[in-house]
Amino acid sequence: MILNFLNPLFLIGLIAVAAPVLLHILSRQKRRRIPFSTLYFLRKIDVQSAKRHKLTDILLLLLRTLMLLLITLALARPVLRPANRHAPSIGEATRIIILDDSYSTRLKHEQRPLFEREREFARAAVETLRSGDDAAILMSSGFDSPGTASPTGNTAILLDAVEKSAPSDSGTPLASALERAISILAQSQKPLNEIILITDMQKHAFAPPDAMPNEEMRKIRPQIYICPVRAGQNISNMTIEKVFITSPLPLAGFPVIMEATVRNQTERALDSTANLWTGNELLMQKKLSIPPSASTIATFTFSPKSTSEKSGYLTVESDDLDSDNTYYFNIGILKSLHTLIVTSEGTHVMEKDGSLFLATALEPLETGDAEAPSGGVDYASPDDLASISLKTYSILFFVDVIDIAETPREALKKFIRDGGCALFFLGSSPNTNSSSGSIYTDPDFFPFIIQDTWEVNAGEGATDFGEWDRTHPVTQSLRKIPNLDFSTVSFYKGWRVRFHTADTTARILVYTRNDNPLIIENNRGKGRIVTFASGLSPEWNNLASRPVFIPLLYELIKNLLESKSRVYATVGDSIKLPMTGPLEVTTPDGTKYTVTPEKGESTFNHTRLAGNYTCHATQTAGAIDDVFSVNVDPAEGNMEWISNNEAKKLFPEVANVTVCPSPESLGLILAEGREGKALWHYLMLGALLLFLLESHLAGRLLPRKEKGTGETG
Repeated sequence: MILNFLNPLFLIGLIAVAAPVLLHILSRQKRRRIPFSTLYFLRKIDVQSAKRHKLTDILLLLLRTLMLLLITLALARPVLRPANRHAPSIGEATRIIILDDSYSTRLKHEQRPLFEREREFARAAVETLRSGDDAAILMSSGFDSPGTASPTGNTAILLDAVEKSAPSDSGTPLASALERAISILAQSQKPLNEIILITDMQKHAFAPPDAMPNEEMRKIRPQIYICPVRAGQNISNMTIEKVFITSPLPLAGFPVIMEATVRNQTERALDSTANLWTGNELLMQKKLSIPPSASTIATFTFSPKSTSEKSGYLTVESDDLDSDNTYYFNIGILKSLHTLIVTSEGTHVMEKDGSLFLATALEPLETGDAEAPSGGVDYASPDDLASISLKTYSILFFVDVIDIAETPREALKKFIRDGGCALFFLGSSPNTNSSSGSIYTDPDFFPFIIQDTWEVNAGEGATDFGEWDRTHPVTQSLRKIPNLDFSTVSFYKGWRVRFHTADTTARILVYTRNDNPLIIENNRGKGRIVTFASGLSPEWNNLASRPVFIPLLYELIKNLLESKSRVYATVGDSIKLPMTGPLEVTTPDGTKYTVTPEKGESTFNHTRLAGNYTCHATQTAGAIDDVFSVNVDPAEGNMEWISNNEAKKLFPEVANVTVCPSPESLGLILAEGREGKALWHYLMLGALLLFLLESHLAGRLLPRKEKGTGETG
């Protein structure tokens, strides 16, 4: 610590401290010799009493001198400042006020949301600005007010922004807000830099610790003031952590299974009710009883009857923090599945190449809904692709196709890049040696090169399914279907493939037992392709005639379709929309945004609210609106806080960090942070105590005039 004086000129008054000493010296009486005829009539002098009076005089002299010294030092206004503080003691400041507006600040304490307490701190931070100071108000979510995101000295504008501020649906960590604050301070011309961080001290908001911009802070060394706003101990809170949705196919009338994980964030058991809503209809309810700091899974099974039930939300009953009690979802329900089966010779070889098995499996997906667009299964040869409107189909199947000519191939390529899906069954003999290039050597379609066939020797018997990718959604869904026996499937031959080393889009869903890739998935543009490296005819395998064929086929179709229709995001995310062309997006509060595609992609950046968003293609007649869901970060519902000391340790040797316990004390703490720890009021108090002590001692110890004893006879 370093001792500084705000009024050093008053130190000249130290000269006055010597005044009592000088007066004492000058007032001492000199001894005189007086002749007496006799000493008989003089009283004897008490030597001890004389010495005591001398000590009393010295003590009073010291008290009076020290009293003047304290008064003089107090007038010079001494302050203590940290030794590593480089800012001048007096000067103008740029003050950045960071308001933690994450949705956890809606937590109620004493019937008031924590954010109301944060406003009190923010008002105090604005009202204590001095002449020449500037301030900016930043929200931790990044949703700043345009008028106060840059420093201004207009306190009226700042106070108005404080009153209009409100908690958001965001759970953005505080590190990003600190980075923005430091960026502003780096451009400031003021001699003092101050950051006032007003937060509910939730542990999640400070994570991860290494995200704090410590290196940037070292360059400007700001004064940081942490203003904690905490809730009490008796909090009740349940959080919907995640929702897992499974269905055989995303079609109206097919069952949907929803598994919701609900966590009790408090240290006592809680009872509640989970409610499932689709559209504006309460579909079903589940009673919940969750032990302390534990979770449970609520399972709902329902069958959407129309595409109006493609979106909804799940809720649990109200508690002290309601924002994490709702989870929005979209299912991507289709009215019908319109598919196209492409074979080398159209419908003439369906029995031979196995496409008849495929068509039979797809028949149950046809709908009798009069409102549904044309659906069902169509058939074509490869050459027909150039004249067919491919965008009317949900998915294309290629069975035993040897090659596709250049013109229809370009039409297919555009269909895939624009978000279409295709599934190839590689039977027969794919042409890989065409002089003009083959679809099977085109990297715009496949991440591999087809080499040759493998066949099981007669003595070896057939091979079957080998290792599955256990993390793939198809694998996870199949494992939940009871009594599926893949060991009954036998493979007699298939195609060997060699992957391009530079292509990272390929994902192998399953191998055969002899370690050959069997089902391969890859992305191309916005679309996806699944390749089955074997045929569908009995010559290649017996898959199409086994009970597992339809569940496997349906899961592959669902995986392809959901990849482009179901979108989930967290508040604040940028979303790549599955639809193309000029779009109109409607937010949960009814605000409409126009999204123009750039470089073939449509990105939406205004996800500041939790809820279901509707996406409409403005230039596509008859297009069905799509829905995507945005939810709050479930980690924000974790009621775990950090202490003041833990928060200070996140800024090691970077800046001077002070904790402000209340809005009422903020002004004094800010003044001390700017000028240092004031000592003059302690000095004045000491001087007053010395004055009282000196008066008391002077009255008791100084000699008094003795009363007369009368005349002697």
